[in-house]
Amino acid sequence: MKTLYYRPKKISKGILISLATLSVVIILAIELFPVKQSDGLEAVKLDAAKRADAALAAIGEKRTEMNHRWIKQLDPAKTMVIGPTMSSVTTQVGHLEAKQTSVNPNFAAVVVDLLASAGVTKGDRVAIGCTGSFPALDVAAYCAVEAMELKPTIISSATSSQYGANDPELMWPDMEKHLFEKGLIANRSIAVSLGGVGDRGVGMTDDVLATLVNVVERSQSPLLREKTLVASVRERMRLYDAAADGEKFKAYINVGGGYASVRGTKGNAVFGDGVILPTADLTGVKDCAALKFLERGVPVVNLINAVDLAETYGLAVAPVAPVPVGEGQVFGRTVYRRGWASFGILLILAAAWFVMHPNATLEKLLNGKDAAPTGQLMV
Repeated sequence: MKTLYYRPKKISKGILISLATLSVVIILAIELFPVKQSDGLEAVKLDAAKRADAALAAIGEKRTEMNHRWIKQLDPAKTMVIGPTMSSVTTQVGHLEAKQTSVNPNFAAVVVDLLASAGVTKGDRVAIGCTGSFPALDVAAYCAVEAMELKPTIISSATSSQYGANDPELMWPDMEKHLFEKGLIANRSIAVSLGGVGDRGVGMTDDVLATLVNVVERSQSPLLREKTLVASVRERMRLYDAAADGEKFKAYINVGGGYASVRGTKGNAVFGDGVILPTADLTGVKDCAALKFLERGVPVVNLINAVDLAETYGLAVAPVAPVPVGEGQVFGRTVYRRGWASFGILLILAAAWFVMHPNATLEKLLNGKDAAPTGQLMV
């Protein structure tokens, strides 16, 4: 028994090549001519990043003047903002890749973006709680709020984990004072705690605690030192409220894993990165400043995992060279033109349909000969 099958009409190689060329041209047009999405904050973000760039450079220059050692393995980009592996004032293990990633002025633009996402606008009052663990992110937060023309109230702590502001000669209170005196930041902490376990250096020797007290005193900042962690949280909130003078805080920015701010690394594991809204499920988080603000209906901007934030915003992870201002998707995401893509797909489908179903005139034009109806051939 003979098998019956259909043999389609022959389509010339020229037509197939033309269809392929059309498809390639449309794909290239979509790929090479994307459109940049704008949120209207590009100028503010760029301003914040430029401020941060100058501040980070000043910290690096200060450490160089103080003959702090540059270790290439720890700081391949030679930023001079990466602290030592260990020192007497180091509180806990630090994540080197995260510290290297954080030394990027464009994180200031990220903070602007996060604050805007939280609904913060020009003139609003915000609270900041930071440690010395991520001095570069501290700088980003300070510069972001100043570029946005916000009113910050800052409480910081002196200690740091590895690779942060953990050199006894130049800790975060020293850096903050230096940047303020150079006119690179316009705001300073209204109080500084010792930091570490319990926000008061639990487990550190008396000599180290004395060093930390001296660090705070030489920075000329008021010392916040309570007998218990609960008391420290309570005092922080009192100081924030007193400085606000009746104004409502529109956001709380946390940098690092301060015990009084977020209950350390365990608390941060629950909070996560970015914007945390008051509706978030934070079961398991104990009393801390971030939780207090959320209970008041104030969103929290948490800056802790620099690598995750960098990947989200298209910033370099552990760069081996200084990062220029303006780099990253935070300044505007490029997206494909959906209209072009839709039109291109329709055009390709239409061309393919006409090739498969040509009328006599079109077939004559395409094949250059008389179109004789062939129909379907059976063999």
